[in-house]
Amino acid sequence: MKKYFFFLILIILILISGCATLLPGGNGGSSNEGPLTGSPNGIQVIFLTQTSEILSGNPIQVAIKLRNNAACAAVGKLCISDSAPDGISGSSPLCQDFEIPGAAIEGNKQRILEPSFNFQTPSYNIQDPKIKNREYTLFATATYKCAITAEPEFCVPRTSDNAQCKTSETVSGNNLKASAAPITVTQVEKITTPTSFGADVLTKITLSKMSKGYVVNKIDSSEIQQGSSQGEPVSLYVDIDGNQMDCSGTDFKDNFIDWKTNDDKRTINCRTSLNFPDNRIDAHLNVNIDFVYKTTESKKINIIR
Repeated sequence: MKKYFFFLILIILILISGCATLLPGGNGGSSNEGPLTGSPNGIQVIFLTQTSEILSGNPIQVAIKLRNNAACAAVGKLCISDSAPDGISGSSPLCQDFEIPGAAIEGNKQRILEPSFNFQTPSYNIQDPKIKNREYTLFATATYKCAITAEPEFCVPRTSDNAQCKTSETVSGNNLKASAAPITVTQVEKITTPTSFGADVLTKITLSKMSKGYVVNKIDSSEIQQGSSQGEPVSLYVDIDGNQMDCSGTDFKDNFIDWKTNDDKRTINCRTSLNFPDNRIDAHLNVNIDFVYKTTESKKINIIR
């Protein structure tokens, strides 16, 4: 009886082990591996330096961590500067180049890189003997290029009475397969009109921006700007199954959006005609976005005589 019970337990363990290899994350691999998708997100600038009071005549050792929450490989510059006038400290920005691989899903776990950077500022001096202390602001600014893709899929019917494929639908959430980035796709509305050869397709693509930071024209280390009211360029290219779509929208021209400082969302309309003999096809939309983004964090410092 004991021998029979032992073999029964052994068989159950073997079956459990065999099933585990078929599950995501098991020895059979994960079906979820790839770029991190989700809401708009990008580089987070984090001050590691705890010092807030500095004796006059001393420099500051500044440590910064950059957390790349975006799926794009962020290539750019990290610069520190301050609000102190000339003569108090060196006011020219101190910069380091960086290249941080994008956030990804590996084995059902997020892989987000957080490299650290170290700077030493020039000495801060209070020259007026009547002044005992001065407060200034230390700025850390990350400016980087980011390029990502969203790849939603949807059906396109050849007739308006197709029960399994609607002529209009809204794609959102995980179904967008939109890589996380400072600006990314957050919704696609599909509207189709059947034709004798297939269907006309209209996609209303909504792009959203993360709350911190702004779009800039180029990686420029010499300024801490607040974006532009006239708009800065965001490149947008859209195709469906390899066929380029004709896109239009406010401040959109030649595949570029003029993204203004106060723009949280933008909607672009893209059209094309598809020819196919079947009752329906499953279409693959590719939305490619490319831009330069800037994020700044600040820290108060107090210079004491």
